[in-house]
Amino acid sequence: MNHFKQRSVQSEESFFSNNEKEVTQMICRIMSYAFCIYPVMLLLNVINLFKFSNRVIFLIFVVGIFCTLSPLLLSRFVKNQTFMKYYTLLCIITVVSVLGTEYYVGIYITYIIAPIASCLYFDKKFTARILSLSYVAFLISYFFRSFQIRDHLYPTETIWPTYIPLAAGFTIEFFVSLLFLYRLADRIHNYLVDQNRLINDMARSEMKTQLAIEATKDILFEYDVAKDTYSSNGTICDWTRKDVYLEHFKEYVRAKNWRTEDFPDTLMEFVHMPVENGDRFQKEIDISFMENGREYISWAFFEVLIIRDETGKSDTIVGKLRDITEQKIEELQAEEAKKYDALSGMYNYSSLRKVVQGMEVMYKNKTHQIMIVHIRNYDNIAECYGEVYRDFVLINVADAIKETAEGKEAYTCRLSKDAFAIYIPDCDLVDARSMRQELNDRLKEIYVGEKEENQLVYDFGYYLGSEEMDEMFKYAAQYVSQDKETESSFLNELEDSLQSENIFVVQDVKYNEVSEAHKAETAENFINNLSLQIACVKDRRSAIQMTLAHVGRFFGLSGVRIYEMEKSQKPILPAFEWMTDKKVEKAYKESMLSYQVRSFFAENFEKSRIVDNTSGAFQDFFRQFGKTPLLLEQYSSLICPVLDEGQCCALIIYDVAKDAGEWDDTFKEYMIDVSKLIGNNLLVYWTEMENCSRDAVLADISHEIRTSMNTIVGMTETARAEYENKDQWMQCLKSIDKSVDHLVEVLKKLSDQTE
Repeated sequence: MNHFKQRSVQSEESFFSNNEKEVTQMICRIMSYAFCIYPVMLLLNVINLFKFSNRVIFLIFVVGIFCTLSPLLLSRFVKNQTFMKYYTLLCIITVVSVLGTEYYVGIYITYIIAPIASCLYFDKKFTARILSLSYVAFLISYFFRSFQIRDHLYPTETIWPTYIPLAAGFTIEFFVSLLFLYRLADRIHNYLVDQNRLINDMARSEMKTQLAIEATKDILFEYDVAKDTYSSNGTICDWTRKDVYLEHFKEYVRAKNWRTEDFPDTLMEFVHMPVENGDRFQKEIDISFMENGREYISWAFFEVLIIRDETGKSDTIVGKLRDITEQKIEELQAEEAKKYDALSGMYNYSSLRKVVQGMEVMYKNKTHQIMIVHIRNYDNIAECYGEVYRDFVLINVADAIKETAEGKEAYTCRLSKDAFAIYIPDCDLVDARSMRQELNDRLKEIYVGEKEENQLVYDFGYYLGSEEMDEMFKYAAQYVSQDKETESSFLNELEDSLQSENIFVVQDVKYNEVSEAHKAETAENFINNLSLQIACVKDRRSAIQMTLAHVGRFFGLSGVRIYEMEKSQKPILPAFEWMTDKKVEKAYKESMLSYQVRSFFAENFEKSRIVDNTSGAFQDFFRQFGKTPLLLEQYSSLICPVLDEGQCCALIIYDVAKDAGEWDDTFKEYMIDVSKLIGNNLLVYWTEMENCSRDAVLADISHEIRTSMNTIVGMTETARAEYENKDQWMQCLKSIDKSVDHLVEVLKKLSDQTE
């Protein structure tokens, strides 16, 4: 239940206008209740307690009934509150004045009713006007009353000796009452203005607080100690599992000892210390709960404040629970991320040191081993292909090292920008020799590129001993051959545990490793980052090959192939290929794509952008056209086209083991996006190759044109010089004719090339 009520802000004019209406209605109701007075007076007159004449009693009865009932009836139809307040009080003055004319009715205190009622409107000018009207009306009333006083008390005197003293005394009372009631109305008016301003300020503050409460995800509590009641904004809070936190708060308040007699001397389980330094308590708590058979954990910041009365006893306890689960998860993830290198996903040097220090007691007196891999052509790869491509190569190196250490009691680490390490805490548990051989084999197979830097150049050293890890790293570094200029800097990097530079890299995460809720975001980020990185690679063919490797690893594929749609009717081999399974390597080499298959897909892709060979229709097709039994029986293939101006110019085939699951529609969409990325780079690569070929042809044509022109010019000069030697002259003409014919052929070739 929401106990946070909201006050409305009221202007000064609105406040007094509403007050006028309420006071007028109140006076009208009171006057209607006074209706019973007149029948009573009539009864008292019948029993001779009042001695009114029939004319007087009739006048009192008529005036009284009219003045007491008409304001209430009139208020239902008249909306002008100014008119109603004057009319209502004038009715009171009229009734009192009529009653005051009779000597037999003791009217004294009633004279002040109308002036006092005017003070309820908190308007000093209105009070002064009503008091003045009362003064005039009562003077007239006393004039008629004086005749009866004279007849009974002073029958021999005139009216004036009786009336003037009464009027003089009443005048003095009037001025005293006027001064008092005028100041009273003024004082109350000013006080209410101040109070209304204060109330408005409080209302605005409450409105702001209410908006803040409604906008917050915090749970706010208030516990009244005396009433033993709770209130909170829990109903407007969309915090998941807020009932768990509400219950924790209640149990906490009931169980905690606040140094009073109101609560038992116990603490809740998650509170480890009493409030000894004041009435404020803050603590970060974690709360676990079960939902759908799965355990979840949340974090909250818990804060309690005690409000005490003047005797020091607890009066109210207010509390707040703030959901800090997302913040806590981010902190834990950030703390966890600091342990790892951003590029390789391995431990950094400082994190590995902490891990090893925690194992010193467990592996004391054991033989340790440290292996160090140093990439010697690190800078050359960057210069040849670009820094982003170099990072791709390093990721492949890191993957090879991690795959070697996977499932073994070994820890991987990136020491510096071009150095990696494997730490084995107990050589009795790991076959270090076979592990080194396996790592060497993996490193030799790493693809680098197609240009002059086409293989990985690295040094591989290791050291066995029982020393501390820092000492072992220094010893192992000595086994890694270094140039004299770089040896000291390399050792310094190891000793100082330099971290890798901040660079834009594909995160070390796999599509199948993330939750279903984050797969779409992870895949989109991977594809976007990959497209940005490929654009930075200098060699396009190497970039395509590296892209296949990263796409295959990220999506958990067994292999990727690219076939160019050549016009030749001969079977073709893949132009690009990548595979993880050695079994499929031979099948790839035998998996030649025939002209019939290429033609089939060229026609089929006019209707569909993707073909899945898991369907029965394509199973028979693949068998018919010679797809190897290994690929057909053990792998599912997804085939995407590369289109250029509406024509299928290449096929990209993605293979995955059948036990990995089916190709769902979402996964196919990602493959289409990846195929577009690869296809764009293929088109750029082919364009670059065509441009290079065209440039070479044009260079040859230019050379032939220059050679022919030089021959023509040379023979012309020779013929002019040997004009008298007819044989020589004729031989020059023949050479000129041959050069002209060759020049014409070259120009035709140039024209064809231009077209």
